[in-house]
Amino acid sequence: MIQTPNSGGDKFYDHTFLSNLLFDINKMKVSNKKIIIGCTIMPNYINNIGNYLISDCYNTTLSYKPEFIAQGNIINDILNPDIVLIGTNDIELTNILKKLYLKIVKNKPEFCIVSPLEAELIKISINGYITTKISFANMISDLCDNFKINKNIVLKSIGGDSRIGNKYLNSGYSYGGPCFPRDTKALALLLSQNNINNDILQATTKYNEFHSNFLTKKLLDDNLNYYVIENVCYKDNSKIPIIEESPKLVIANKLLLNNKEVYIKDTENIINEVKKSYGNKFKYIITLHNNE
Repeated sequence: MIQTPNSGGDKFYDHTFLSNLLFDINKMKVSNKKIIIGCTIMPNYINNIGNYLISDCYNTTLSYKPEFIAQGNIINDILNPDIVLIGTNDIELTNILKKLYLKIVKNKPEFCIVSPLEAELIKISINGYITTKISFANMISDLCDNFKINKNIVLKSIGGDSRIGNKYLNSGYSYGGPCFPRDTKALALLLSQNNINNDILQATTKYNEFHSNFLTKKLLDDNLNYYVIENVCYKDNSKIPIIEESPKLVIANKLLLNNKEVYIKDTENIINEVKKSYGNKFKYIITLHNNE
């Protein structure tokens, strides 16, 4: 899978690596091939750019087949998908992928066979909805904290309504990582570019930032001499050293700005990633396991 890192700007995703690859394939003038893109791309990339870049490849199609996987649970998510999203105009490819997935998966997922543009939009829309749900859950959680009532019971009861559901409706830190923040902002940008009001997604991002401020204030109210922040991957108890937009590191930085001494406590591989980005800003405690 080719990376499409966040680049900001009017495209948001950096398609350079992907476009270079398609350009190189086109120079070889391959024929009768089925090319499948799996990385996250801005909607209309395939229609406006991708297909043009392989225009010299006879009878070669370009389709979109993203996965919906979470770091730390990749194999299980691949084997037990809720949906299998296939964005293609190639009927033959559709049949091939359906047969392949029916042999691999352990459950009975819904096959969503759509156009490439529809699939591109579905991919980032799902993440945009999830982050909105997370920000809503954190908003209610913060209100419960102010009322000094049990936020977990409140959120579980809200999620008990079948129209809402309990997935991603828990109290916790702000969302982070390499996908959720950028996909939410990318969808907001796409709406704006198409003259559609994006206030919902803007509010999602804004509250995500507010929630970190809220949690930081709660820690500062304890007025400790120093603070120990543990398990600083963007997801709790992850063994994969991904600290991109880690909400715990956001809070750790805010504590530093309030002249507090902060220790980062984690496994060595994760500590090393923190050091690469933050150097000696923090003090470090290396553990053998995440829960030590």
